[in-house]
Amino acid sequence: MPAPTLSAETVLAALRAVVDPDLRKDIVTLGFVKNLQIDDHGVAFTIELTTPACPVKDRLQEQARAVVAALGVSQVDVTMTASVRSATAPEHGRPPLPGVKNVIAVGAGKGGVGKTTVAVNLAVALAKAGSKVGILDGDMYGPNVPIMLGLQAELQSDGKRIVPAEKYGIQIVSMGFMTTDETPVIWRGPMLHGAVQQFFRDVGWRDLDYLIVDMPPGTGDVALSLSQTVPVAGAVVVTTPQQVSLADTRRAVRMYQKLNIPPLGIVENMSYYACTNCQHESHIFGYGGGEQLAERGGDRYRSTRGAEMHSVKRIVWTIAVSLLTATAALAADLPKSLVDPYLRIQTALAADKTDGVADAAKAIEAAAAPLGADASTVTSSAVKLKTAKTIGDARGAFGELSAAIVEYAAKAKVDLPADLRIAYCPMAEKPWLQTEKEIKNPYYGAAMPTCGVFKK
Repeated sequence: MPAPTLSAETVLAALRAVVDPDLRKDIVTLGFVKNLQIDDHGVAFTIELTTPACPVKDRLQEQARAVVAALGVSQVDVTMTASVRSATAPEHGRPPLPGVKNVIAVGAGKGGVGKTTVAVNLAVALAKAGSKVGILDGDMYGPNVPIMLGLQAELQSDGKRIVPAEKYGIQIVSMGFMTTDETPVIWRGPMLHGAVQQFFRDVGWRDLDYLIVDMPPGTGDVALSLSQTVPVAGAVVVTTPQQVSLADTRRAVRMYQKLNIPPLGIVENMSYYACTNCQHESHIFGYGGGEQLAERGGDRYRSTRGAEMHSVKRIVWTIAVSLLTATAALAADLPKSLVDPYLRIQTALAADKTDGVADAAKAIEAAAAPLGADASTVTSSAVKLKTAKTIGDARGAFGELSAAIVEYAAKAKVDLPADLRIAYCPMAEKPWLQTEKEIKNPYYGAAMPTCGVFKK
């Protein structure tokens, strides 16, 4: 087929066959396809990923070129670029940090597990992949980032803000630039809180995709100050395989959850010793504790063993996928795979029936899983509805599901489909969604079919 006879709709329809394996959505739905041009010479377009650290970008490029060439186009030009997006929405009391798209905390339940090593390697790996990266040494009592980077500097000011030091293309701020090697930092909580706020608000961070924050070990003041000061995209928690470290790691993970900072991954460091002669791995400190801890947390956590470079790359991609998933949720409509089964349940309950409710609830459970931690209540409500024994139980679980969906849409800034309306039942004190122009109450059915008002 000559290229001029093709329409943009035809090309985009073909590109829907190219699916991101981690996000499980096609590149058109994700908004990756940009600058589509069709002329006498062929077809050209750009695939704009949300991170330069994507390890499957070559595969996506080849798949995109192949599906368009299959339309009969002789010349297909695919340009790969990346534009990192923010995975957090501004919140009251926690405005976005100027010059920074994503703040990532690297923490640990206890000291001595290699947290700073992971934080520095993560920053360097992201920078080498093409991202703009900064690192804030938030471990005020043990500011070792300058040592890790082999950097000796003093903090400078441009008259208005602190100017970060730089090395390897990474912007760096540390308390270590303000003290000598022998000077201890003996501060109480209020002083720590003030220092954290100053390092965030008074530093002139410049166009960062990622700001890595090396947290102090434990569950103390700095983590609380961080959560109260800026929106945080997520946390990487570092552990070693021993039971003592794992016990403290569990507490650290729970702390981040309570502070509404999603855990992006668990890194099991110091997993083994590799013989320098034969490369045999000896698990002198134990094995697999971090992985088991991650599995208990479900799909929200990923475990990465070892400290070699290929493990660092896996950590980078795990973070990128988690951020990308959150970003996709911020930018997308409420998925059709969730809305359609929901409406089937609403219609059935409004007609005093439960036929198909369990199957539809199961479909909602599957559709909510890729949406991440923000949709966890949607998932749990769908599971409860799936196992309801009576229509009364089903209506109660449906109310919880409806409230969870409305809350998720508001929190993740997800748009509802244009024909979907939010209704509210004053008797049940619960919302629901429907497409009909007239109220069809799922909580009372034929008893009070028109009880309710539209909120949207």
